[in-house]
Amino acid sequence: GAMVLCLSPAWASRVPSETSPGAWSLLLSRGVSFQEGGHSTLETFAPPRRANYVTGTFATGGPESGWVGELARDLDCPTGGSVPLAHRLEDTLVTRWVLAARAALPVPPTLAFVLGAGGDLPAEPVAPGVRVVRLEDPQGQENLVQEEVGAFLGGTAMEPYSQVGMGGHGGVGSDMWGTAGASRSGA
Repeated sequence: GAMVLCLSPAWASRVPSETSPGAWSLLLSRGVSFQEGGHSTLETFAPPRRANYVTGTFATGGPESGWVGELARDLDCPTGGSVPLAHRLEDTLVTRWVLAARAALPVPPTLAFVLGAGGDLPAEPVAPGVRVVRLEDPQGQENLVQEEVGAFLGGTAMEPYSQVGMGGHGGVGSDMWGTAGASRSGA
């Protein structure tokens, strides 16, 4: 599954990070994984599975506070409550891409225009239901934007929909963005 629940410190180990000097990677040898449709399975990972994100209860005084806090200390991946993890979770496009590409979960049909590198997205963000168009400079790109929007609205993924939502944050033209309902034929 895309998410693994670690219920015992015996299921996890810390090894020196190969990518971040002075940090640690968390490896899971066992965990409860969650599949599409609500199914869960107790799995054994051989070789151990590297954690990409760690979130959990880090409160002091609880029965798990010692081992959970110790396992999560100085990791090379974002942890619950960390600024990098919060940033990733708040980015709707990154969240949709992760759900579609890595967890193979269905997401609403998505067309996104991204300026420059696109933050936490990979260089070639390919995922079912998510189309990312990179714009180095939005000036002079009106024809490309119109073509992409036309193809998106006319595509089979949009057939069941009579309205679309538009949104954005920051960047050039952000004052033109907001939530709006638009007829497919009128867009």
